[in-house]
Amino acid sequence: MNNVWLDRKEKSYLERIDILKECATNFEYFGKNYIKILHPTRGLIPLELMDFQKRFIKSLNDNRFVIATKFREGGFSTNAIMWGLWKTLFTLDYNLMIGCPRDRDATRWQENVLEVINWIPSWMRPKIGKCNKHHIYFEETNSSIYFSTLEPARGRRLDCIIIDEAAFHKKMNQSWRALWPCLSCGGQCIAVSTTNGIGNWFQETYHNALEGKNNFSVFKSNYSEHPKYQNEEFCKLLRSNLGEAGWHQEVLQDFLVDGFYNK
Repeated sequence: MNNVWLDRKEKSYLERIDILKECATNFEYFGKNYIKILHPTRGLIPLELMDFQKRFIKSLNDNRFVIATKFREGGFSTNAIMWGLWKTLFTLDYNLMIGCPRDRDATRWQENVLEVINWIPSWMRPKIGKCNKHHIYFEETNSSIYFSTLEPARGRRLDCIIIDEAAFHKKMNQSWRALWPCLSCGGQCIAVSTTNGIGNWFQETYHNALEGKNNFSVFKSNYSEHPKYQNEEFCKLLRSNLGEAGWHQEVLQDFLVDGFYNK
């Protein structure tokens, strides 16, 4: 009996090693099996990627600089931040920053990430050292996630920064100049945002990237790729509530000139 029990225990241990290896190399596998997110109507669900989201993750894996527009319900911020969590959990000495327009947005993401960590099975759950509303430190990997506005990033060594809602940051041009030294030794930058008119850092960087004038890789997917938008009634209701300007900005991802808002 003892030998049988030991064999089963050893097999379980080896299975766990195989699972960890797969998780460490495959974000899609890790998300589907070990990340749970709270859906507003479906409750707690696994992070299963749709085809356009798989392409988005591939872009994050393949490019050092990524700039992406997003449409409502597309999950781009969630997927980017969960990808960042995955990198932090399975990479040694990795420093990630989630940069948000407002401090309350940053602390909300910190709470969301902690919830996701708490839903990971206990045998895989990382050991957390220092933890406050702006910082989570993982002891096994000696890695950290920082949650804040962009100002505290100045002078900090970063392996990756995810700039959420990049079109809505105040003084973004100034912040980018301060961020660049933090990333200049190989760090990665992912800028994700709803569009917000023209003449701001996000719009200018996006269009310069399209013209090959900077190092950013552009990612954009069509809202119709999301199954929800294939429902005509859903689209009709959303469009009527957003208005034409809102529909063009929030769904079509258009960079609107100011005059459009008067229509």
